[in-house]
Amino acid sequence: MNEINIEQIDLNLLKCFEILYEEQNASRAAERLGITQSAVSASLRRLRDIYQDPLFQRTGRGLAPTTKAHALKPLVSNALNIFRETLISLPDNTNTLQQRIITLGMSDDFEIAFAQEIIEQIRLKFPHYRIVIKQTYMHIIAEMLVKHNVDIGVTSGGIYYHSLYRELMVLGDYSCLVTHPEDAVDLTLEKFLGFEHLLISNTAQIGIVDEHLTKLNKTRHIFASTSHFAAIPWLLKRKGTV
Repeated sequence: MNEINIEQIDLNLLKCFEILYEEQNASRAAERLGITQSAVSASLRRLRDIYQDPLFQRTGRGLAPTTKAHALKPLVSNALNIFRETLISLPDNTNTLQQRIITLGMSDDFEIAFAQEIIEQIRLKFPHYRIVIKQTYMHIIAEMLVKHNVDIGVTSGGIYYHSLYRELMVLGDYSCLVTHPEDAVDLTLEKFLGFEHLLISNTAQIGIVDEHLTKLNKTRHIFASTSHFAAIPWLLKRKGTV
């Protein structure tokens, strides 16, 4: 493979790559870049020559990034963001700069519990950054991180993947919510099973409560399932539900 001289490369190609990755559509990328779609296609051809990879495969929904493109995206964006930060420090800066985006992957319960504090901490250290929160859960967060769909993931359960760094934030537990306070008085297992139940589970089939009940050869009556903790108060507006 011939050595590539960076002086012979138009660095605007990196910006084109970043926008193509984000939009996964040539016409939308052209609109954001303020150039024609044919110019975007020409830039993509040059990028493919440089990296010796298709980078994007055409599908029915647009342009899907290849494995190589997924690997390049954080490196390219980081390089562009370093340059953006040098411009932000200029006196009387009149440039309209795209903010660096930090994407957090969270389920809605973690978003309610931790998002505000995380956002405030990021704003203190990186005031020019913008935070985007994407819905996720423990079974898919590793894949989202590996594919660079999110920068940081905050979920329950352990994430075991050789290339991912993980850190325990807090230990928690689940509580039983009832529609009326008196329902919780002297709450026995049999009384608990006498209620209609709302299941919170991404699979909509079984939750941790059901796993424990199975060990006791018992089941509960589930009237509805949801994957969103934020919806619980509204869905429990029924008499005699847990």
